Amino acid sequence: MGHAVGRAPHDIDAYAVLRQAHTVVAFLLFATFTAHVCAVLFHTLVLRDRLLDRMALGRHEPAGTCLLALRPDEYDRHDLA
Repeated sequence: MGHAVGRAPHDIDAYAVLRQAHTVVAFLLFATFTAHVCAVLFHTLVLRDRLLDRMALGRHEPAGTCLLALRPDEYDRHDLA
């Protein structure tokens, strides 16, 4: 790898545009990552809806058995622990 020095003509205007675009895209990527972490924390600590358990690999609940989809009389028929 290495730098592109000597491989392309020097264009200060193009460099300025690409540098600004790089900064904007980096900020948007960081903001997206931060928003996802905040959403996970919200679901885990506030809603307590076991979102991470449902997303994790391994044992999964059958479709339609999340707490929001069950009526109170159906709670005892499912392992909700």
